[in-house]
Amino acid sequence: MRMGLRTWVGLVAVIGVIFMLTACESTKHALGIGEPPPPPAPRYYDFPDVLVPPELDLDTKGSVVYEVGGTKAGVLFFSGRVEVESLSEFFRKSMQRDGWSLVSSVRFNRLLLSFVKADRACQILIWEKPLTTEVEIQLLPIKK
Repeated sequence: MRMGLRTWVGLVAVIGVIFMLTACESTKHALGIGEPPPPPAPRYYDFPDVLVPPELDLDTKGSVVYEVGGTKAGVLFFSGRVEVESLSEFFRKSMQRDGWSLVSSVRFNRLLLSFVKADRACQILIWEKPLTTEVEIQLLPIKK
């Protein structure tokens, strides 16, 4: 059974219409059709009260988390393309919302933010590299 030219043209047209109707969401947004996707949200990693901006990626190989008396402690390393000042402002605001108190801010070739809570201390170290910004978050229990 041979298909004629009209059948081929019709089949290609139907496939083209189906493809156009099922275009992905990003294509629809790029064309100005529909709602834009929501921006990525900040998230909590291993420490339930230390929020991290979505632009930072966790370095799982360098990070270490352990538990001491039911409290998580350790160090998390992140990197991303974010300005140091933007990160400083983000951490100052989010840490305060999560019940932390800023006790010091030291700027040298890096930025060190130190926070405390009743039973823990958190230091956030931020520095720039040629292509990325690095962040180190240390969380330690405080003995009373």
